[in-house]
Amino acid sequence: MNFFSNTRTLKIFGAKDYLVCLEGGIASDAGNELNALTHPLLREHGYFGILHLSISDQEPGLYIHPIYSGNWSFAVSPDQEDGPMPLWPIKRSWGTINQHSETLEIEVPKSARLYVLAPVESQPKEGT
Repeated sequence: MNFFSNTRTLKIFGAKDYLVCLEGGIASDAGNELNALTHPLLREHGYFGILHLSISDQEPGLYIHPIYSGNWSFAVSPDQEDGPMPLWPIKRSWGTINQHSETLEIEVPKSARLYVLAPVESQPKEGT
């Protein structure tokens, strides 16, 4: 570990069928274990919430979309509709921490924070 580095490696992986874990010492508004059974934003509409990784409102950040289908995987997108991806290296591996989960490793600035957002409803409501 390089104590003089300006970055940290955030690891994100799934555990069980209701838990996403974070490692790497990045500040999170929900702690290091994101539990869909106890966190209201993580279980609305039957979908897991969106993880928002950013350093400020003025800098590009990431949305991380946890997907559970018997295994865990993660979709990653910019946090702004027409915005760029931040220049943070992302490494993907399968089964390195949990045999039923992808592991994302994202090299982020030490000032990055992770927030849980409500899931986006993808289907239009009836009658609209």
